[in-house]
Amino acid sequence: MGSGPVAVRLNKTYDVERLRRDLAASERFQWVPETDGGVAEHQDWDVLPLVSRGGRLDDGSAGTNSLAPFRSTELLDHVPYFREVLEGFKASLRSVRISAIRPGGIIREHSDTDVFDVRSGDLIRLHIPIVTNDDVVFRIGGERCVWKPGELWYGDFSQLHSVENRGDTTRVHLLVGAEVNDEILSLFPPEFLAAHDIQVRRRTAASEALRSRLEFDGRLEAGAAQLEQLLEGLPDSIQADLRKTFTSLLCFRFVDERLAVLIDGEPMFFLEPESDSRWRVMDMMAHVDFAPAASPSAVARLDFAKAEQPFSFVISRA
Repeated sequence: MGSGPVAVRLNKTYDVERLRRDLAASERFQWVPETDGGVAEHQDWDVLPLVSRGGRLDDGSAGTNSLAPFRSTELLDHVPYFREVLEGFKASLRSVRISAIRPGGIIREHSDTDVFDVRSGDLIRLHIPIVTNDDVVFRIGGERCVWKPGELWYGDFSQLHSVENRGDTTRVHLLVGAEVNDEILSLFPPEFLAAHDIQVRRRTAASEALRSRLEFDGRLEAGAAQLEQLLEGLPDSIQADLRKTFTSLLCFRFVDERLAVLIDGEPMFFLEPESDSRWRVMDMMAHVDFAPAASPSAVARLDFAKAEQPFSFVISRA
């Protein structure tokens, strides 16, 4: 993003006492380290997942590079006000986490990708502070941000940002990842939406001819050495998803007007069209091309980038 305000307060506030009551009810669950961006960059930053890939309580990631559908975790059954807050967005949810930075904790300066840039009209990440203190130093784009409990905020995290908890109490936010919809955009100041011409990204239905061409069963062709190179250094949960993807029958089917790749009947990831023959893997730096490939048996090619290193795999008809 880079232009415009570093943060925008949205037109919604929440009951702090009820937020903290649900936070207390969450404490009996096991906190897990926040894993995105490399844990070496940060310290004393833990999360509790409310919505995660596959509904897993041990998945502390922000949900990008997801090869599993997002589902509610067991924790969400024990926090009625958090559930009410989430239902109020009337949006398809991605990763939702309670985020805690302990006293002395640090999120070192870094910038995120633009996957949650509201200006795309696609995905968004919102913050609801629950507990904070005056000694939290939170900066975005060099500006110190003071967000109070119960407020709803959108931040431009494509800019350099950092958090340092110099206080003696834990700083806790509810982080909400969701698909942008009209309900969410209605919470933004109208002048911000107008200045950036922000609109919900509308998805169009695929034609019957396109459906018949892209619905098939196939397999990824990958050598063992190439797969191990791809998996090296990735979190265990992502490794497990990728291994399953590379060793299972892949069923390409349209689900709710989106092209899904199913394994054992479950959507592992979704594809969105850039053209009839080129589709983007949602939440990943990856594409599937349905153009003819060199191999006679090939149906498509999957191009996947890991730390800017390209990988390419042939998808063959089963």
